[in-house]
Amino acid sequence: MLEARLAHARALYEAGYAPRIVTTGGFGRDRTISEAGAGAEWLISHGVPAEAVVVVPEGGDTVSSLAAVRKVQLDAAWSSVLLVTDPQHTHRSVAMADHVGLDVVGASPTSSGPNADGSPGRYGFFVVRETLAYLSWRGELVAAAGADAARALATRAVDH
Repeated sequence: MLEARLAHARALYEAGYAPRIVTTGGFGRDRTISEAGAGAEWLISHGVPAEAVVVVPEGGDTVSSLAAVRKVQLDAAWSSVLLVTDPQHTHRSVAMADHVGLDVVGASPTSSGPNADGSPGRYGFFVVRETLAYLSWRGELVAAAGADAARALATRAVDH
């Protein structure tokens, strides 16, 4: 999965769609290299200049990785991002990027790799998985907003 996304990002970079590639992802169980670091190594070993690769190893899930990218984007004054992900992950990734304040000018899902093979069973599994993950994330946002509203009401009641 990761290799297909990296190859797609490299192709977009080589075609001039982006001046750099940002790799994301935290550390796995072995804690020796982050997913972002492994991605950067792959890109550099496949011809992308090291100065065109930005490693953002923070984040253990999509939304925290995107929030870390947003911080880098602000510091570097980048105007926008082109998001590369798996086809079934695109909708949720774009929604999360928007939520953290990233200006996504396009999403380019991979057209190869295990999550893009188009087989009905595999595709169906990932559509269900991503739908449930999206609804769970949205539910967490609603719950957080409700908790914030309740705290605000409690604070106002105490102040009066």
